[in-house]
Amino acid sequence: MKTSTYSAIAKIISSNISASILTFVSLLILSRVYSVNDYGLFTKYYYLLGIMYVLLDLGLPNALVISLSEKGKSFSIIDVFRKYHKYFIVAIIIVFFVAFYSFSPVIALSFIVCSIVGITLKLNSVKLQIVNDWGGSSRVIFYLPFLRSLGIFGVCFLIVFINEKLDANAIYLVMIVVSIVAMLLSFEKTKNISYAELDGAQDLTKMAWKLYIANIFAIVCMRADVIFISHFFNDAAAGEYARISMIFFAAPLLAGAINTVFIRGLSAQELDIDAVKNITHKLFLFTVIGLLLLLAVAYLSKAIIMEYCSANDIYIFVILTIAYAGTLVFGVWEAFINHRDQSFFLILKVSQLIFFIVTFLICYKTVGFIIGAIAFLASRLGGWILQWIYCNRRKYLFT
Repeated sequence: MKTSTYSAIAKIISSNISASILTFVSLLILSRVYSVNDYGLFTKYYYLLGIMYVLLDLGLPNALVISLSEKGKSFSIIDVFRKYHKYFIVAIIIVFFVAFYSFSPVIALSFIVCSIVGITLKLNSVKLQIVNDWGGSSRVIFYLPFLRSLGIFGVCFLIVFINEKLDANAIYLVMIVVSIVAMLLSFEKTKNISYAELDGAQDLTKMAWKLYIANIFAIVCMRADVIFISHFFNDAAAGEYARISMIFFAAPLLAGAINTVFIRGLSAQELDIDAVKNITHKLFLFTVIGLLLLLAVAYLSKAIIMEYCSANDIYIFVILTIAYAGTLVFGVWEAFINHRDQSFFLILKVSQLIFFIVTFLICYKTVGFIIGAIAFLASRLGGWILQWIYCNRRKYLFT
């Protein structure tokens, strides 16, 4: 595999790790400052926001990467909006409905603004990836979580040192401001990119809708644990679960970052199946070493863990560790399937969500809110089995 590919992976991963650490620390502090109910509500807001980012992208980011990477020229966001404005309008209407159905007016306003800004940042990041500017793309990815974390730190500081009765809605107003600033900074990074005309719109639409629906199912499945716990239990249970699960905030971002590099490389014909196999073996080795080190640390510190962590905390941590470790390894093959066969990628994501829902509904009354982690692991296991079956039955794709 080319050195440039490793460099791209390193840049995009370093950006995601930095963003994830900041997000983790800021949310950890917020979880201690806010009540369990307020933090549970914020977590639901935060997770639904991630779903809205995907709802608004229409499957276009990956479709644009696949169709434009070989040309080496990017796209204009205005051009994309003009060509697909009807679809964008429908998606925005859905965002408005979800916002005002789920939240109070202030939170709903923040939700709408942050959703629209989020997809704008995603498109600006993709614009840079297409022209192979992974450094610029990494910075665009970093802007929002960095500024958002600073905003959360600021709110926590105000509550702890100045006004402990500060309205809990203040955090949502801060989210609006920092999101807009991040968007303006991202446009500054993309102003010198050369653009290509968006021809072949029909083919792009045909590819995009499959990716779009698949990505919606994927993000819903990734975020469903907290949302389902909030609905079937309460916001307090969701907040308690989120305090543990947020440790893994970086895992899906890392997997997604590696996938992005591979989709772009496969589209530009810079990578082949051997590169996919190569990185899979290295990720597997890296993951096994990481799990063994984690096991050793847990064994050495078991007295501290047993003193400060409940049984539920330990169960959730262990289950999610297994789920996300596997996601990191199998994610490369998801990227390959995403690039080669969008129809099966859609089937895969629908199946994973079904595995999650069925497991959750069958077991939630029996095991309590740790079912969120169990159902998530079930969705991952089902997906890995489907990938294995697919790869064995369609070996012609791997030549």
